[in-house]
Amino acid sequence: CRAASKEMNFTGSYSIAIWFKVHSFNSLYPTLMYKGDLGWRFVRFREKLVFATNSGFSSPAVPRENALVQTNSSIDKRRWHLLVAVAERNPDDATTTARLYFNGRQQGGVQTWNHLNNTPAPVWIGGNPKHADRDYHGMIDEIAVFTRALDADDVWRMYEAGKSDGAEE
Repeated sequence: CRAASKEMNFTGSYSIAIWFKVHSFNSLYPTLMYKGDLGWRFVRFREKLVFATNSGFSSPAVPRENALVQTNSSIDKRRWHLLVAVAERNPDDATTTARLYFNGRQQGGVQTWNHLNNTPAPVWIGGNPKHADRDYHGMIDEIAVFTRALDADDVWRMYEAGKSDGAEE
């Protein structure tokens, strides 16, 4: 599924949430959402879910060209899961902090000079148009995009509300 590109180019902090249920992992890098090679993506990598971004920025203080935050939890194929990525811009020092939440709990975070590039690429849901073998096999529901950085309480409330709608079935 393809979505518009300009609406998903962020100039400040943002958050993206996606509910999903896995049927199978039939490929090495199944992709839940993808915004180009120089943008951002949710992908499974080495048995973990990852929020990854690319840019040409790096610094001795924050030596990363790619911001990569991954889950620490396993994925139960019998239930729905909530994955939330938060990109919080810090105007004081021009860094961005990326945090990843899985089922309401923060899994990791990284500070980066990566400004989470805007790219003309469209957003793809459930696949990567450059790699046909990276299709996601499962269900996706209730994708939400916020033009602000959600905090841990926001994410937990979203998870709890989804559980009451049958997310644990």
